[in-house]
Amino acid sequence: MDVVNGSQYCAWEYTSLLGQCGMTASMSRKGNCYDNAPMESFWGVLKNEQTHHCRYATRQEAMADITEYIEIFYNRQKGVWRCMKYEIPLILKQGGGAIVNNSSIAGICTEVGLSIYAASKHAVLGLTRAAALDYAHRKLRINAVCPGFIHTPMLEEPWQLNPQIRDLTVAMVPMKRFGKPEEVASAVLWMCSDEASFMTGKEMVIGGGQAIHA
Repeated sequence: MDVVNGSQYCAWEYTSLLGQCGMTASMSRKGNCYDNAPMESFWGVLKNEQTHHCRYATRQEAMADITEYIEIFYNRQKGVWRCMKYEIPLILKQGGGAIVNNSSIAGICTEVGLSIYAASKHAVLGLTRAAALDYAHRKLRINAVCPGFIHTPMLEEPWQLNPQIRDLTVAMVPMKRFGKPEEVASAVLWMCSDEASFMTGKEMVIGGGQAIHA
């Protein structure tokens, strides 16, 4: 997903496109403060539901099959890599710019049952940092955003299985609310701007206080 030559998107439009197109955003120059009780209750309820139909599947690594591994890990990590593969030459041709990859709080810390998902998001951060070093001298900055619980249809999937999951989820956020897609989009746009011109190879957490003690 590219924002090239200063093209402007409303925050919600940008976030929608970001979610549809994959896991990265770029702009060319041209142009855990968890309470233990809510945490344990959350996973207890979630594991009792039919979560294998949900993208937030909670399987321990040894119980996952190769199809799940490909869907959860390979697709997410590969999506970022493929976006960068085609973005980087175009941005370099235009004299530099910025890329922001979409990782997750799970790229910094993790919980029981999220081993493959967390591994995929850790991989995104590793790719971001390594690529940032590769291209820093060519005026290309590469960073990542790590959202926490953001109110999107993906977050709502487990709620359809058990409405109690919503309350248990928000209890895990120190600010006691879910993030908005616009809040993530604003952070991405800032990292793509000249105001962040000396920032590269770093992640920004948008999580309402999650991961503080990770």
